[in-house]
Amino acid sequence: MGNSNSQYKSKDQIPRFRHYSSTQWADSDSPPAYEASPPVYSASEGSNRFTDSKASVKYNPNEKPDPARGLLHGPFAPAMPAASDSTENALEMLKRYNTVFIVDDSRSMYPLWAEACEALACLAETANRYDTDGIDVHFINDLEKTEPVGMNLKNEQAVRDLFNSRLATGKYTPIGEKLELLLREYLKKLKARSEVKRVNYIIISDGDPTDEPAYVIKNEADKLDKLNAPLCQVGIQFVQIGNSPKATAYLQGLDDELKEQGVSRDIVDTTIYDGKLTDTRLIKILLGGINRRIDDQK
Repeated sequence: MGNSNSQYKSKDQIPRFRHYSSTQWADSDSPPAYEASPPVYSASEGSNRFTDSKASVKYNPNEKPDPARGLLHGPFAPAMPAASDSTENALEMLKRYNTVFIVDDSRSMYPLWAEACEALACLAETANRYDTDGIDVHFINDLEKTEPVGMNLKNEQAVRDLFNSRLATGKYTPIGEKLELLLREYLKKLKARSEVKRVNYIIISDGDPTDEPAYVIKNEADKLDKLNAPLCQVGIQFVQIGNSPKATAYLQGLDDELKEQGVSRDIVDTTIYDGKLTDTRLIKILLGGINRRIDDQK
């Protein structure tokens, strides 16, 4: 690829996106002004950045993925290699699970929204080869909804459409509260019926939570023990978008915190997403929460 910034005469003219942390505003403050309509993310040929809803370059839904360039080829498209036989064999495990994505929609995700969209679109494309019902997508700040905002999504464009209809404006990052809401609903179904499909939760966030996910995970893991549920009944994967050192430190310490709280089930994995989806990284994200051997691959 050529220099994507060649259109600018100097570095000062290159547009920048300011990153806002979730703790930057006090309760009485207002977030930065947003456009009336959500941004539209472009994945068209030659695009080097996402455009807003007034831009002339739009995503072409009729454009087919080019295998030579990976599944996606947009501004934040991950480098996605063709899956090897060993990768395909490993991912067969997903057939036994419902794949559920939980996306952080707090304010700090606003400048990373396009990157999160493309990452999820690529993960969804792969997950749907095995979870034929389609993936489900929740947003963290929907704290009264147990039903997914995006249900049974089966292709990349469906994911992009969902993101284009949503703005990252949440004031907090209540990962624990959202997890508790979904896990309690799932455990009700598990307790009422003997056969419930296993679930694989994948949380995509740029920062550390504003509550206590570890406490929630311990409580729900204890309930799984009381139900004598299989150790692989539930998996939880945390995927960090962006490069916040604080978030990285939190995720790296999460496993240790759970062990200190006496959680017997190893149902949590953490992964940093750097924009590159190699076979190894893809397997780690999709299977790390439900496969102990993959969880151990750092």
